Amino acid sequence: MTALPNGWSKAEAGRLFGVVTSGSRGWAEHYSDVGPLFVRIGNMRDQAIDLSLANVQRVQPPSGAEGARTALRPGDILISITAEIGRVAIVPPDLGEAYVNQHIALARPQNGLCNEFLAWQLAGPGRSKLVALRKGATKAGLSLDDIRRVEVRVAPLNEQRRIVAKLDEVFAQTRAAKARLERLPALIDKLKRSILAAAFRGDLTADWRAANPDVEPASALLERYFARTRNNGSTRRASPRSGSSPLPPTSLPAGWHWSTIESVGDVLLGRRRADSEYIAGEEGRALKKYIRVANVKLDRLDLDDLKEMPFDAKELSLYRLEPGDIILSEGQSPEKVGQSAIYHGGIDDLCIQATVHRFRAHDALVSPAYAQLVFMHHLLTGLFQRASSQTVNIAHLTSERLRPLPFPVPPREEQDVLVGLTRALLEAASGLAGHTKAARDAFELAERAALAKAFRGELVPQDPADEPAEVLLARLRAAKAEEAPVARRSRAAAPAPTYAAPPITLAQAAESGPLFQHALERRERAAPEPAAQDLVVAALQQSDGRLTAAAIAQTTGLAPAAVRAALQDLIAAGQVHTHGKARGTTYTWAG
Repeated sequence: MTALPNGWSKAEAGRLFGVVTSGSRGWAEHYSDVGPLFVRIGNMRDQAIDLSLANVQRVQPPSGAEGARTALRPGDILISITAEIGRVAIVPPDLGEAYVNQHIALARPQNGLCNEFLAWQLAGPGRSKLVALRKGATKAGLSLDDIRRVEVRVAPLNEQRRIVAKLDEVFAQTRAAKARLERLPALIDKLKRSILAAAFRGDLTADWRAANPDVEPASALLERYFARTRNNGSTRRASPRSGSSPLPPTSLPAGWHWSTIESVGDVLLGRRRADSEYIAGEEGRALKKYIRVANVKLDRLDLDDLKEMPFDAKELSLYRLEPGDIILSEGQSPEKVGQSAIYHGGIDDLCIQATVHRFRAHDALVSPAYAQLVFMHHLLTGLFQRASSQTVNIAHLTSERLRPLPFPVPPREEQDVLVGLTRALLEAASGLAGHTKAARDAFELAERAALAKAFRGELVPQDPADEPAEVLLARLRAAKAEEAPVARRSRAAAPAPTYAAPPITLAQAAESGPLFQHALERRERAAPEPAAQDLVVAALQQSDGRLTAAAIAQTTGLAPAAVRAALQDLIAAGQVHTHGKARGTTYTWAG
């Protein structure tokens, strides 16, 4: 990063936090529909410091020190230490009673700092530092010491407040803009529906019809086509409109005519798949790729994930696709049943499976491109969904239900004009979606740029009259030193009573391990004896490894007997694990 701006200093984050601890472990048994909030990583977001509370978990916290340890206070900074490492949030003043789980570190800044400044810095340029410190080959994670030793930049206090105010302003603007962008996809879908509705009302080709009054109407085209098929001995239904579906209530433009899907093309359900047929090299059969419902998207085919199954020569002749064939989903979620796309070729002997239909247009009547627009219109207006049979989650559009559905037929020449105009408008609408993504990316880039400038000292003007950050840091150190000292115990003195005072001052305890401050504050408030168990808990939580009872006694200043008594209670409660035996026994925090 660039050189420090005038009046700025650097410090390890641990020097600025009074408490750094992890959240509560194993609280699933305390989950409840009511009660305080239990903050999890899902409540934290990238490039933001406010909590997302759309989906929350509530708990009935257990009584005792563990609940007090992880209870949140306004201004606490939360940092994700597993999974999505480095997400940061600050506890707002109106959150109410809340706790935090073990995948999040709780850092409580000392008084006299702008907590939001620290939170924004950790969420912005500081996140890459946190990610670089992650540990574990299979499960990346941060230790509490990692949090403490991350280096942060400290601006003069008044400048910190100006930076936070400016960041709040920038992010309020970008979030409002992104919220408007989030509404655009639905508006674009509505626009596409409107385009298709206009196409099949005849609005898009009204001028063309006026300029071409002598074009053969669709009714004459259909009669001529079916007369020819009768003369050729075809068994195809000769009526321009066959099937049992009633005529749609909408009228058609002059020269158009209602027909049915089965009258203007062939409908075929794909080949059923049987597990017993998955035998490679079976005589007379060969493995061929096929399209299933998962490959059919709205107006496009996803051909990157094709399965294979054996087809014999007769089956291959029946189910093989040709360029121009339209694939429609037979079984899908209700809003997607009948979703379709044109196959444009490119894969030899590509077939279809029984979760999709193939529609092969009679090109003399309708073009595949026009038929695809009709099917898209039927999908988006809900006609396919209404015609399907439905279970709870799946709708089936069987061949018997698909074939008789209405199909509007314009004059053949008008179809080509309509396809060109409609596709141009649909592509323009899709282009808006692309611009939407570009705009969203631009707003996120603006947010990252604002964060980078903020901690280079370039986001807001500097004021030479501001108190330098070094003075602020000195004041924080002095505040620690002014805390009431704890009596030291001489190494050469006689054995201490059962509960001896720690051989360090409160300031030294906070310097050597910020987790102790919470326990020591509890000790000062307690009467008449300090909370030995809290000091043991703090020592174990602070350690990244295993501790002996002697090491805990040396760290906390407690008498060995007091340490052993506290450990016995914690082991009985299932909060401490033991390792080894006798004098070699070590202890770790289990939560």
